[in-house]
Amino acid sequence: MDPGAVRLPGGPAAARRGGRGAAEPDEAVLVAQLFDWYLEPGATLYRLAKRLTDLGIAASTGKPRWNVASVRGILRNLAYAGQVIANRTRGVDPRARASPLQSVGTGRTAS
Repeated sequence: MDPGAVRLPGGPAAARRGGRGAAEPDEAVLVAQLFDWYLEPGATLYRLAKRLTDLGIAASTGKPRWNVASVRGILRNLAYAGQVIANRTRGVDPRARASPLQSVGTGRTAS
């Protein structure tokens, strides 16, 4: 990765470390600025991506050009909005059956 690139779309550094410690200073400033720009009248995701590209800020991939999907990912990331949620997925117990030879369903086919 380019040393001048700011690592953003995967989530803030603090969230990647399990919420311990502060976010990277460059990352935090850029994300705050991005949210401010998004609140301006007439702001679009395309204009934000173009603005980042015009400022010469390298994307997380190290490429000089930002795309709309990356900007959308940052703005929709709950960690950047200040909400870190743990255990967002939940397992579901499988249906129990007495024997592997018995069917799980009712045994009737749909007509």
